[in-house]
Amino acid sequence: MLLLSSLEKGLIIGAAVLLLLIIFIFIMIKANKAKTNKKIKEFIKKYEQANTYLKTNISQAIHRFYKISQLNNDYENHYNYFSEKKDELKAKYISSLNSRVDKIKRLVEEKKYKEIKVYLSESYSELEVFEKEIRIIESEIDEFLNKDAECHNNALNYQNQYREIRNQYDQNKESLSVIDDSINSLFNKIDGIFESFEKLAESAHYEEANEKISSLDGIFEAIHKAFESLPVICARIQFVIPSKINELTSLHSKLDEEAYPLYHLRINATVEDIKNRMTMWSGKCTSTYKPRRMESRIPKRHFYVHTCNVQSSIIHNS
Repeated sequence: MLLLSSLEKGLIIGAAVLLLLIIFIFIMIKANKAKTNKKIKEFIKKYEQANTYLKTNISQAIHRFYKISQLNNDYENHYNYFSEKKDELKAKYISSLNSRVDKIKRLVEEKKYKEIKVYLSESYSELEVFEKEIRIIESEIDEFLNKDAECHNNALNYQNQYREIRNQYDQNKESLSVIDDSINSLFNKIDGIFESFEKLAESAHYEEANEKISSLDGIFEAIHKAFESLPVICARIQFVIPSKINELTSLHSKLDEEAYPLYHLRINATVEDIKNRMTMWSGKCTSTYKPRRMESRIPKRHFYVHTCNVQSSIIHNS
C-alpha cells in the first residue's frame, strides 16, 4: 500500500513536470511566432518607407535637376545621371523585395516559421543594401542642391531687410510724399534685382546670383542712412518752410503798410529766391532713385535757418 502510494506520487510528479514542460514549449513557440511576426511587420514597413522615399523624395529632387537643365545645359548630364541611378535601383531591388514580401506572407499563411526565420534574415540583408544605395544617391543629390538652399537662405536676409525698409517708408509715408516718385523708382529697381536673382538661382548660376543680390548692400546702407534725416527734411519742405514764408510775407506786408523802411532787406527777392530753390530741389528729388543723391538734393537746415533769420531782421528793424 505504501509502495503504491509512492508510485502514485511519482506518476503525479512526472505528469506535472511533463505538463509544465509542454506549457513552457507552447509559450516559447507563441513567443517566437510573436517575435517573428513583429520582425515581419517591421521589415514590410521599412521596405514600404524606402520604396516611397525613392518614388517621392528622390524623384522630386531629380525633377529639380530636370527643371534646372531646361535653363542651364550644364545640368542635363546631372539629370541623366541621377535618373539612370534611380532606374537602376528600381530594377535591381523593387521587384526582388516585392517578391520577398509576397513569399513571407505566403509562408506565414502556411505557418512555416522555420523557413520564415531564415528567409527573413536574407530579406533584411537585401533591404539594408537598398536603403544604403538610396542614402548614397541622396547624398550625391544634396551635394548639388545644398548650393541652391544656401543661395536662397542668403537672399532671405536681404528680403527681411527690404521688408523693414518698406515698413519704415510706410510709417513715414505722409512726410515723404514729396519724394514718392523717387522712392517708388528705387523700390522698382530693388524688385528688379530680386527678380534677376531668382532667374539666376533657378538656372543654378549661384555665383552670379549671389553677386546680384549682394549689390543691394550699398543700396540698403544708403537708404537706412537717408531715412534717418529724410522725414524731417521733407516735413520742412512741405510744411515748416512754407509756413515760415507765409509768416514772413504777412509780416512784411503789415510793416510795409505802416511805412517801415525795409528796402535794404530785399524781402520780396529773398522770398522769391527761396520759392525757386524749393521748386528746383523738389524737382531734383523726384527725378532720381539714388538715395545718396536724393538726400543731397533736399534743402538742409541752413536754408530753414536763413528763412528764420530774414524774419528776425524784419522784426528787429521794425
